[in-house]
Amino acid sequence: MGQKRAYLTYRGGFPKARIVWLLALAAGIGLGRADVAKAQQKPAIQSLLQTDLAGIPGQETILEVLTIPPGGATPRHIHPDGHEIVYVLEGVTTAEIDGRATRDYRAGEVVHVPPNVPHIGRNASATEPLKVLVIRIKDKSKTVMVPVK
Repeated sequence: MGQKRAYLTYRGGFPKARIVWLLALAAGIGLGRADVAKAQQKPAIQSLLQTDLAGIPGQETILEVLTIPPGGATPRHIHPDGHEIVYVLEGVTTAEIDGRATRDYRAGEVVHVPPNVPHIGRNASATEPLKVLVIRIKDKSKTVMVPVK
């Protein structure tokens, strides 16, 4: 007829197997949330310099260090009438620039993004941050970045 299940029980009669299962589930959910939180981290920008370009009226240069967390990326965007020169300090960036093949750039390499060209910069690593030096040459009256689809 009916078989009795043999459970190891914890105080109060709650089966130990269920406790272990619930703890494992909670740990998995916690780890999953940590991964989601990590993926949702935004790039950090450290401004180093912003100054007018002598002899070139209305133009300025901006130097920044951009740190992109593991697995992170910039939104797809353009720099209105502004040049962007990126020097990779640490890690590997995957540059997706319209009109060019997608390419990885490693520490010590440089990429130039011409004005008004849609692009995305991705951290190619899922475990290490990406750090780049960004040099911008732009019209002072224009915004630095405009998101595009």
